[in-house]
Amino acid sequence: MNNVLDKPYNFTRTPNRHVRETRQLRRGFRQPPGRTPEKFPGNTPDNSIVDQEATRLNLHRRQKQPVLCKACGHPITTTGEIVAVSNSHQHIFANPGGLVFTIGCFRTAPGCMTTGPLTAEFSWFRGYQWRIAICASCHIHIGWMFAGTGHSFFGLILDRLTNA
Repeated sequence: MNNVLDKPYNFTRTPNRHVRETRQLRRGFRQPPGRTPEKFPGNTPDNSIVDQEATRLNLHRRQKQPVLCKACGHPITTTGEIVAVSNSHQHIFANPGGLVFTIGCFRTAPGCMTTGPLTAEFSWFRGYQWRIAICASCHIHIGWMFAGTGHSFFGLILDRLTNA
């Protein structure tokens, strides 16, 4: 558990596994690998999975370890800024060009600069406009800043981040 960004959020998961787990979460349960529903009595929809996710998020918020740009090592934000948007910290999206991104949501990212105008085109989050976010040091594209009515957050590309 040396790398906070890898545990308990395994950001290196394959998209197929993430999609399966997301579907299971939406149905209200998760099933251990290798077990069928009839062999797993706890397979009933409830809020325990959502509560477990909230507990993990709160643990990361309390640790407040630095999150760095993988390209240059510049501090971007901290794990204390992790936030759940649409009931999850981590999301997988594809842009109109077909590029797939795994992003993590953060309340603030002082190590980023935003560029370009706000736009609602192809926004991944309903009710939010977005701008490109780049590392303030090396200027690599590191994610997006999403702004809604009275609320904003950063969706940062997780494979372009590391921790100290």
